[in-house]
Amino acid sequence: MSTGPLPASVSSLDGRWQMKSGTFGGEAIPELVCQNTELRLTSGDYAFVFGGEIIDAGGLVWGETGSELSATLHCQQGANEGRRTACTFTGRGRLLRLSCVFPDPADPSGKQRNYVALFSRITSA
Repeated sequence: MSTGPLPASVSSLDGRWQMKSGTFGGEAIPELVCQNTELRLTSGDYAFVFGGEIIDAGGLVWGETGSELSATLHCQQGANEGRRTACTFTGRGRLLRLSCVFPDPADPSGKQRNYVALFSRITSA
């Protein structure tokens, strides 16, 4: 889904990333969830994998580059299918921080919640 050549700062994020810690709506994400959650980035696509199963995947359109990289997730598979979610990525060495705001799937009111997660690199693309 990405258009044009990707800046080096973006393409260097391609690969597999293991969640180390995170918060959702201000509450810590359980360690077992972190241990079983992986983020895969490849060119203009992303996938969140939990326990070996893709739970959320789609296109990734990069925005402005700088110390933080803005992007929009265009979910095509999973609980957020059809949604567009603005987020920021901050990479430093083998660590990647992802932050975004999206509806809580467990809350029928659709209340928006902050999601912040720290990932460490498993492999490069």
